[in-house]
Amino acid sequence: RNISISPLKSFYAFPLIIILGRIIDSFSLTTLKEKLEAIAKFKFPKTLRDLKIFIG
Repeated sequence: RNISISPLKSFYAFPLIIILGRIIDSFSLTTLKEKLEAIAKFKFPKTLRDLKIFIG
């Protein structure tokens, strides 16, 4: 794969950055608490139709 990095779109020397609902720091990659809470509150699909809606 040919991968290139654009200096204008890159973040260097940041202690913490939030991208696409993820918290990235020099030690870890975690998910925002709001995203986890939304997933935890989501109702479990009970019918096939609900499952199709859940999957998208």
